[in-house]
Amino acid sequence: MNSQLSSLDLLRGFVPYELSNLVFSIIGNRTATNKLFNKILFKTQDRAYKFIWVPRCQDIIEWEKSKYITSVAKHAKAPYRPIISTSQRNKV
Repeated sequence: MNSQLSSLDLLRGFVPYELSNLVFSIIGNRTATNKLFNKILFKTQDRAYKFIWVPRCQDIIEWEKSKYITSVAKHAKAPYRPIISTSQRNKV
């Protein structure tokens, strides 16, 4: 049994079997079909990183700066807050 992973293992679950077979029926070459899907998935991941993840991280950094949240504050242990039940809160 082969215990090494390959890029084909990454395709499983992302590309429906029927779609893979359809593209294979057009291209006629399994290796070329797999390379095509690898390129599509790589481009999708790359664009998601550039246009979603990086801007999201930049927005979070700006938000933290606007709230004066420092690296030290983010790593500090949260202060103890006793748990108050809903019925106790409603009595106040």
